[in-house]
Amino acid sequence: MLNRRLAIFAALSLSLFALPGADTQGCQSQPSSDVAQDKIHTNYWLYRESNSDVTYARAQFRFGSGTGTSLELAGGASVSEGGTPLPWGALLDWYENKHVGYTKQTTFTYVDSDGKRREIPVPVIREVSFPDTLPAKLPRGESFELTWVGEPLLDGETMEAVVARDANRLDFAVWYETRVGARSVVLTKDGLAKVQAGGSILSLRRHRNYPLPAGADTGGGGRVTTTFQPLDHSFVLE
Repeated sequence: MLNRRLAIFAALSLSLFALPGADTQGCQSQPSSDVAQDKIHTNYWLYRESNSDVTYARAQFRFGSGTGTSLELAGGASVSEGGTPLPWGALLDWYENKHVGYTKQTTFTYVDSDGKRREIPVPVIREVSFPDTLPAKLPRGESFELTWVGEPLLDGETMEAVVARDANRLDFAVWYETRVGARSVVLTKDGLAKVQAGGSILSLRRHRNYPLPAGADTGGGGRVTTTFQPLDHSFVLE
């Protein structure tokens, strides 16, 4: 049960960044061959999750915009990553490959129902890590400025920090930093106070959004996203 709750928590959090409009409860999709191929909105996502030592490659297709109707590829349409076809995951509304280990960059290939082929290279993932000096305890009544190890934020980047109770990962608070040049994110006391005291984890995720490369846009828009999540930090929230 805990693993299921953690999976739902991660999906709820991460889908907000990489796949705008994604319905994490599953939704009614329609065949991509039923719509105009130049109206298909495409999103591609490479996500490194260090705790499980895996990298996810995901693709999502919607009609018209990121909040449009979910599309399941049909009529000869396909999507692959690194030469491997991506299977459809109806529950989370995207196509996904799961790689053991760290895949720092990759290339997606999308062929639409008209037979048009598009190559979508994904830039190298921008990494981040925790400093060695993180405290073993944090008070719920005080804000804490977390300065990460890694480059400052660039345009199109978001740093996401999450504190969750170890015994119930759905008891959590989340903070975002988007300022260009930022090197830290503040965990506010109001947010920390929402999480019950006790053993907790601190997660950090660096998200970078890129426009689709030349020739990859169907006409319906979209983007490429990379996410890096280092090993979580365990601590006690007092």
